[in-house]
Amino acid sequence: MALAIGNGGYIETEPIHHAIADATNMCQILAKLQFHCKTGFDLSQKALNSVVNDFIDKINNNDIVLLYYSGH
Repeated sequence: MALAIGNGGYIETEPIHHAIADATNMCQILAKLQFHCKTGFDLSQKALNSVVNDFIDKINNNDIVLLYYSGH
């Protein structure tokens, strides 16, 4: 199980143009390795917390999990 986040659309600082592509590419690679991968893009703090908490809630004993974040 994996979660790949790409946050690059920043307003008060320089945007990260490759963050969404990085998260997408990572998820594609992880899927080839048999990970069930979810993505999240340009999430607010509230949305990020919600996505991560939902991810954590789905973790079972003995699961192999990976959290990937591209952004600031």
